[in-house]
Amino acid sequence: MQDGHDDRAAGTMQPEAGSSAALLTALSDAAGADERRLGTLDRLHRACDHLVEAGRCFSLRDIENYCRSAFGAGPRAQSISNDSGLHAYVEARRREAAFPQRRKPMGTLDRSVEEIPEPDIRARMRALVEEHRVLRKRHHILTQGLAHLSPPLDLDAVFAGKRDSNAVTTSGQRIEVTGEQVRALRGLIAALHDPIRLQRLGLEVDAGDLVGRGMREMLIGQKQLEALDALLKALGDPLDE
Repeated sequence: MQDGHDDRAAGTMQPEAGSSAALLTALSDAAGADERRLGTLDRLHRACDHLVEAGRCFSLRDIENYCRSAFGAGPRAQSISNDSGLHAYVEARRREAAFPQRRKPMGTLDRSVEEIPEPDIRARMRALVEEHRVLRKRHHILTQGLAHLSPPLDLDAVFAGKRDSNAVTTSGQRIEVTGEQVRALRGLIAALHDPIRLQRLGLEVDAGDLVGRGMREMLIGQKQLEALDALLKALGDPLDE
């Protein structure tokens, strides 16, 4: 109160130092007239508002997903992790929300990450661990899809470039393969050679090998891809049924 004027009534109270409101004000001031930066800050603020209201602790990936769904734009999880100002704001929002501690105990990897003393490095490691888990899940989905092809294939033999009992011919005896089965295999192989689809799945081709983008984890080697191509060629090109 100064000269009979109540700052609270006028809505001009200064945010508490270190609070999310103070951080947002400082980040906005630093952005100046940069409309792109101001837009990022606004979307981040609104995303945090929404996620806090949901009543559970949220990750950087949750923020990215909400922004894409609600606004069709970022910030991305990795961008927040790399930007000390944005990440500090998210951490302040989490702290102020006082979410209940998650009941599931952390695994060894998560505990090791949380013990990292440097905040920026700890935040980046959290993002890397999260990306690793997503890539492992995608790897599992793809390998399970290959394993359940009909007719069944000996994947180890195919990836090694060997012929086995499920090959097109064995000792001159031809097995029965339907056109639908060949088309299913063709669709799978086409997907493995489609760079746009691979990019959406977090995969890419590096020196002929199919790998997880960013993690450099090989999913299928070049020789294995060539073996699948050769298998499809051996099966022929049946007429549509």
